[in-house]
Amino acid sequence: MDYRQTKNRTENHNQQYARLQAAYLSTQDSGLLGKMYECAKAVAVNYLNKYCRTRNLHLDIPTLSHDSAMYVINRYWKTESFQVKKISTYIYFGVLKALFGDYHKDVELISYEELHEKIPLSGCRMP
Repeated sequence: MDYRQTKNRTENHNQQYARLQAAYLSTQDSGLLGKMYECAKAVAVNYLNKYCRTRNLHLDIPTLSHDSAMYVINRYWKTESFQVKKISTYIYFGVLKALFGDYHKDVELISYEELHEKIPLSGCRMP
């Protein structure tokens, strides 16, 4: 069942997440954790869409929203009594980490000399 089907029309994401979190903490049901993930991912999609729209960018929103939601959900797996006060705040930091952090990046460091050997600067005049 989709988390939106159980959502009360007057509930915002923070209220809905708080309700799901309370139920999860009392039962430790993984199905509820899945609904919490879907709610967190929906908030992340909203943040990412706004970010892309205001900067005229085209990013991989499904992957970034997944990484942002997992930033929060992983904390439940690490700490049994972990609680979120406002999902919008945690997801905001998860989005920042997904956008600007080194979440999936493996950067190879190379010295200037090695770079110069791989890409010779022939034909370029230095001032």
